[in-house]
Amino acid sequence: QQRLSSTLSPTTSMAQLTTNSPPVASLQPDPLKNKLTEILSEQRALQQRKEELEKM
Repeated sequence: QQRLSSTLSPTTSMAQLTTNSPPVASLQPDPLKNKLTEILSEQRALQQRKEELEKM
């Protein structure tokens, strides 16, 4: 249980960093946006799996 949340947090801060830097994002919109979308969907999947585990 503990390890899951600690794996999530570095990804979260990374996602926030990417969101908080519009100048970089506007310079290279596509790769960054794709990466961010990738990260966020991965996080969503992890979150769902975590919730399912907690329900059990």
